[in-house]
Amino acid sequence: MKPLIFQANGRKFSGKIKFLPLVRSLIEIETMTKRTIVLFVFIVFSTLKLYAEENRNKTTRYYDFNIIIDFKDGLLSNDFKYILCNNGIYFDNATNQKYKLKKNVIHLVQYNYDIKVVDDKIVEANRIPIDTLMINFKENQLDTLFSLTTKLFDLSSLTNTTQHLIPLPPAPYDGYSANVVFDLGFRGDKYSIFIAYPQNNISFVLLEDYINNIVKKEQ
Repeated sequence: MKPLIFQANGRKFSGKIKFLPLVRSLIEIETMTKRTIVLFVFIVFSTLKLYAEENRNKTTRYYDFNIIIDFKDGLLSNDFKYILCNNGIYFDNATNQKYKLKKNVIHLVQYNYDIKVVDDKIVEANRIPIDTLMINFKENQLDTLFSLTTKLFDLSSLTNTTQHLIPLPPAPYDGYSANVVFDLGFRGDKYSIFIAYPQNNISFVLLEDYINNIVKKEQ
């Protein structure tokens, strides 16, 4: 058998290649690589397990939730809305547009109405935003805001009993009503509540007063 010929530095040289030592070296390298991978996976798994055990009882507060409080005037005049949008894009029905709002900021939006009257009757009333005030909220303030909002949806004291066989007609009222949307995004559910008489709802009064006090301090 003729020896193989190699070209190196412009010179020819010949020599028999010994394949067996080379194959052994490759096998040893492959074995060491597999052992290294197994060891690495074991270390990562052990570290993650230890981290999970150490942090099993620890909790972290999150603030990627949305709260919208919409006040509507029965006389179609000065409506306003509190908007906290920490998760996603806010869609405004009045302008039919999407907005990327600043996080941890309450946007106080004031609205007026473009009213169309035919034969002394209102046939169309469109909301028009006229002003926006932005108020920064600290994390501890957002914690309180979160807590006060959750109390609006506590129905534990509600029962399906009444003293009236037929519901009483609503009392004449042309003041403000409120609609509250509490959206937890991927962390939970989306809640909505309509409050016909906000001044009679203690939980809502506490929530509104808390926001108003912060707004007054920032103005």
